[in-house]
Amino acid sequence: ISAFLLLAACLSKENALAIPAVFVLGDLLVKRRPLPKKRYVGFALVIIAVTIARAQVLGPHFIPADPPLGDIALLDRPAIATGILGLATRLLVWPHPLRMHYHRDQFLSLEGERLAIVIAFFFLLLLLRRQNRGAAVVLALVPVAMLTVLNLVPIGAAFAERFLYLPSIPFCLGVGALLGQRAKKERAAGRGLGASLAILLILLGTAIPASRSAISVLRD
Repeated sequence: ISAFLLLAACLSKENALAIPAVFVLGDLLVKRRPLPKKRYVGFALVIIAVTIARAQVLGPHFIPADPPLGDIALLDRPAIATGILGLATRLLVWPHPLRMHYHRDQFLSLEGERLAIVIAFFFLLLLLRRQNRGAAVVLALVPVAMLTVLNLVPIGAAFAERFLYLPSIPFCLGVGALLGQRAKKERAAGRGLGASLAILLILLGTAIPASRSAISVLRD
């Protein structure tokens, strides 16, 4: 079933090609035994089939013609990817401002703010590893979910907010795991739900109107 769903996802949007890596890393991080090898074989067959189909349909355009970051040397691509990951992480935390277009020049040099965000993100994962392993695992899947759009291999865009569709899932799951841990502590203390519920309501109360305001940039 998972392989069939992966096929449907890949036929809808190619970002889904990162999903097998998300599943494999998730299984390894939670130390699942035995590892579901049959599922991995199904994933591999789907990726091969999608690649062949893409080559048949696109022909010479299998690789995007003149990608915006196509001239970047291989050794310089990790810096580009770090900058994209830093911007994406910031937008996941605070999605403002949103833009219709991102120019390649915005990623040719690694900004200090984006590098600091990436460093802080991985430092947070180290802290959560002992305090809340569940949150650490799903948050670690955020950069994995972005593998196909980090321009490690040239793609047809430097960056776009639609790249956040897939990584937003483990991000929200990580926030939920942190709130769930807080809720368990409150119940264990016999106080009932307090701060955990209040934080959730504040997040929803600010995020919903902020999102409605932010997407106005897309109306035209």
